[in-house]
Amino acid sequence: MTATVDATPTVEPAKAHAPVASAGATYVGAALSIVLIALGAIAIRDAAVIFDWVGGRPWSGAAIDAVDGLRPAPWLVPAAVIVALVGLVCVVAALKPRKKIGREVTAHTSVYLEDDAVARLAGTAVRAVPGVLKAHVRASRSTVVVRADVTTTAITSETITAAVREALQPLTRQPSIKVRTKTGGPS
Repeated sequence: MTATVDATPTVEPAKAHAPVASAGATYVGAALSIVLIALGAIAIRDAAVIFDWVGGRPWSGAAIDAVDGLRPAPWLVPAAVIVALVGLVCVVAALKPRKKIGREVTAHTSVYLEDDAVARLAGTAVRAVPGVLKAHVRASRSTVVVRADVTTTAITSETITAAVREALQPLTRQPSIKVRTKTGGPS
């Protein structure tokens, strides 16, 4: 009689990349696409004029005639500098690393929470504390800020901090928690 051994290996899933914000070049690309669409519309209009589908004079021909025969002028140097700076800004926007927008949650698979989800989770925990009338929560990459209206001074910022810390326990890196309380109730 032989004993069988379960030879199925335990495999850990691969970690996914953290979610990131849109690239800066996205906005530059959107602006340039609008410019190209406008140039395409002008080209279509000029083609319609050339084929006598509509009346008028081609705009591209008028633009060429306007710059034909121009001589160097003093304003060209500052204009060239401005165009060069705009080009440099576009290059920097394209090469700038994207900002991470998620916080990793302790789990067997890759799970991330964005800052607004962290704020909602913390806000739910604060509002569940007995005696909290209302709460406003903001979260950034490293900090959670809570402003809470409470019914009595017995509800301290430490009580609220403990509730938020417990709610955010699944995060791999705990943010700092800042709590401001204001005592007040319905009159």
